[in-house]
Amino acid sequence: MFMSVDKQWHEHCSLPRGAVREERNPKRRRSHAPKATPLPMSAHHIVVAALLLALPLSLKYFLALETRTLVARVRRGERQLTALHSRLEAVDRERDVVHAALLQVHHQQRWSKTRRQLIAEELQRLRQGRPSRSRVAVEADPEPAPEATAAAAG
Repeated sequence: MFMSVDKQWHEHCSLPRGAVREERNPKRRRSHAPKATPLPMSAHHIVVAALLLALPLSLKYFLALETRTLVARVRRGERQLTALHSRLEAVDRERDVVHAALLQVHHQQRWSKTRRQLIAEELQRLRQGRPSRSRVAVEADPEPAPEATAAAAG
């Protein structure tokens, strides 16, 4: 079996000068100088240690890069969302304005239709020669005037 270098050196140094260490294997001859045996798989240990250090570091930088990319995407998405929200608010305001204008037009149409009917009745009575209803009844407003409606809507 292999002995560690320290143990071999200790055995070598503990022998008195000129003494010969007895061989464990008599068929194999050794020189008197101690032989330093290389550590088995020392290069392998270095590569394994380098890999064990490189993997966490690589993973750390990979995750940092991915995190930075994802944060940039989120910020870009937030900016787009803000822009879309602003556009939505503008469309809502425009819809409200159009709705108010549509209501005003509808009220004006009803007012003009009522007025047209009253004028047509008045004209028909005048053509038939009948006395018209009292002037107060003709000028009575069935609905508020368009100016009052516009002032209330605005």
